[in-house]
Amino acid sequence: MKKAVVMEIKDHYAAVLCEDGSFRKIKKECKVGDEVMVSDLPRILYSAVFRRMSAAAAVIILLLSTGFYLTVPACSYVSLDADPSLEFYLNRLNRVVSVNAINDEGRQIRDELMRDFRPNAPLSDMLDRTDRLMAEHGYRGKEDTYYLVNISSNDERRRERIHDEVDRALQHPEDDKFTMIINGSDLKEHHRAREHGISAGRFEEIRKIKGFRPEDRDFGPKMDDAIRERKHDHIHDLLVDAGDVPPPPPEAPLDENGQPTPPPDGEEGKEKPPLPPDKNFL
Repeated sequence: MKKAVVMEIKDHYAAVLCEDGSFRKIKKECKVGDEVMVSDLPRILYSAVFRRMSAAAAVIILLLSTGFYLTVPACSYVSLDADPSLEFYLNRLNRVVSVNAINDEGRQIRDELMRDFRPNAPLSDMLDRTDRLMAEHGYRGKEDTYYLVNISSNDERRRERIHDEVDRALQHPEDDKFTMIINGSDLKEHHRAREHGISAGRFEEIRKIKGFRPEDRDFGPKMDDAIRERKHDHIHDLLVDAGDVPPPPPEAPLDENGQPTPPPDGEEGKEKPPLPPDKNFL
């Protein structure tokens, strides 16, 4: 057996590059970039010239495949909910290789993003463009705005680097009505969230609301029921119930005309009496 890297998938077959520089065609369930084991074939005698040509071709192919491995396959994901839900697919250089809309509100934002999308675009550029589109469509700036960002990766250091880039791209320190929460998850949680048709960010908030710990892997039917119940909730409601942001102050009750009712006993506008002197104060 020898190691090989999957280079291309077509018609249920995979073209793989073996560690000795040879190509094989195999029928196996896999995806581009996977490392697989293939059986050895009988050796074939080649001329010295052909061996040198094959070795040079193998080096070129290896260099090209390394660039492909770094820049094309997605290995981490960044979801943004606000309430449009978007997901950015990142390669190993943390560049955006694709954008996915998770709900109907996010589809319009995604379509506008993809009009001038450049493959391997910096994440910060894509987030900045997304943020401006959010403002243009009224999802940020007119009232209290909440961004829920989730970074899905199995590499903790990668999550930290992406976290810093997200924080720099989306912060609005001058806007006291803007709040951003950034969470992280592994790829298993990300894939389970996508099975339910929600972002990993929403999945994490619902998990916290139900009291499941991150190390609890098999949430069972209770988590499935909770997702079905709350998958369409407003982001602010999820953040409040999960304890990530404080609840809003209670509003004054409205009268039959829809106007706030005055305080009882006509106390509105009355000057409060001074506090009695402290007997212990000298």
